[in-house]
Amino acid sequence: MTDNPWDPISVPAEPSSLSVRRADPDHPFDFFWGRDFRKRCLLTLRFDLGSRKKKHSLPLLKGLELSEHMLSDIGKQQIILILKDRSNSDLFFRLCCDLLDATRNCYDEIAAVEITISRLWRWQQLMKQGYSEKLSSSEQKGLAGELCFIKDTLLKHFEPMHALGFWQGPIAGEGEKDFSAGESAAEIKVRTGTSPDQVRISSEGQLDHDNFKRLFLVVFVISSASSDKDNSFNLHRIVGQIRETLFLKQPETIPLFESKLTAYGYSELHDYEEDWFMLMNRTFFLVEEGFPRLVRHDLPNGIKSLNYFLELACCKDFETDEALVIKSFRGMDEIRNR
Repeated sequence: MTDNPWDPISVPAEPSSLSVRRADPDHPFDFFWGRDFRKRCLLTLRFDLGSRKKKHSLPLLKGLELSEHMLSDIGKQQIILILKDRSNSDLFFRLCCDLLDATRNCYDEIAAVEITISRLWRWQQLMKQGYSEKLSSSEQKGLAGELCFIKDTLLKHFEPMHALGFWQGPIAGEGEKDFSAGESAAEIKVRTGTSPDQVRISSEGQLDHDNFKRLFLVVFVISSASSDKDNSFNLHRIVGQIRETLFLKQPETIPLFESKLTAYGYSELHDYEEDWFMLMNRTFFLVEEGFPRLVRHDLPNGIKSLNYFLELACCKDFETDEALVIKSFRGMDEIRNR
C-alpha cells in the first residue's frame, strides 16, 4: 500500500467515538476513512434512513468486523468495516477501494448501499476460495481484450444475459471460440503497440470455422500506460465498469459475470493497481476462404500442437467492421460486399 489514508487520522479520545475524514471529496456518497478508540483502521458509509431498502444481512469476513449503526442525531445509518488484523492491511485497502470504485457512478444512494452490501458478500466468496496466482502481464492483456469486446461491442448491442452467454473464453473447450452466438463466432487476439504487426495463433483449430457459418478475428492493440493517462484502465477498473452496466441493466446477470471471471483466474484479491493499459486500436477480420491460416484438414498426419504467427498485413483484404459482427451474432444472414 503506497499512500496510507489512515495515517493522518488521530485516535478518538472516547471509546464510543470514531475519528473520520472523507474518503474522496469527489465521490457522490458519504464514505469516510476512520479510526476507532483502539487505533483500528476502518471505512464507513453513511446514508439516509430510507436508503436501506433490501434488508440483507452483512457477511462475516475473516479478519474484519462489520456492523451497522443508527446515527440518530443526524438522521442517518452507517455501515462500518473495521480491520482487526493489521497483517491484512493491503487486502483491506483493496477491498475499501473496490467499494469506492463500485459505487462511484451509482445513480442514487439506494443503489450505492445495495452495491456496497453485494460487493461485501462477493468479497466473502473470494476470501473463502483462497488465494490463486495473479495473472501474468500477457494473461491480463488477453482478458482485457475479451472484456473490451464485451464492454464496447456486445453490451452496446445486446442484453447483458445474451452478451455474457456469448462469452466462452474462460470455459471454452476443444473447438470452441472466445465468443459464439449460433452459427457465428469470434476469436479475440491482443498485441501491444510496440510489437510487430502480428498475432500468435495458438493451435490449428483456432481459426478453423468448421462448426460455424461465420468466424471473425478481432485484434486489439493494447499498450502499457500510466494511471494518469486519459482512458487508461487496469483489470479492476474495466471489471468495475462492466459490473456497473450489468447492475443498471440486468443485475441478475452479475453472478454469471463473476463466475466467468473466476474461471478465467481473475480475482479482486490480486493487486492490479500497478498494471495499467490503454486501448489503442481494434480491427475486425472475417475469416473465410483464402484467409491466411493453417487448419486441421490441411495438415499432414503426425502434425500436432501447432502454433504460428499471423502477419496482419496479409489480412487486409479480409478487414470488415463491427456492424457485420453484430448482424452475424444477431443471426442476420448478411452478405459482405468487398
